[in-house]
Amino acid sequence: MENNVVEKLLKIVEGLFNTTDIDMERDFNEFGLNSLDYIKLIVAIEDEFEIEFDDDALTMREINKFKDFVNLIVDMVQA
Repeated sequence: MENNVVEKLLKIVEGLFNTTDIDMERDFNEFGLNSLDYIKLIVAIEDEFEIEFDDDALTMREINKFKDFVNLIVDMVQA
């Protein structure tokens, strides 16, 4: 399950930001994402996985790495 989530997330990021240089441990700020990019990423993830994030849980301080999204998505899809 987790590998499938990672693959889909990488495709989303590649499509949105034209890059394949993704490190799951890297902070979004280091990657260069701003708040608008973060919102685009959230919307794309919600569409791809047919889920809806709780707005309170999605601050850049709480979810600030790609692996954080993977963990959250896996938890939501399995629930």
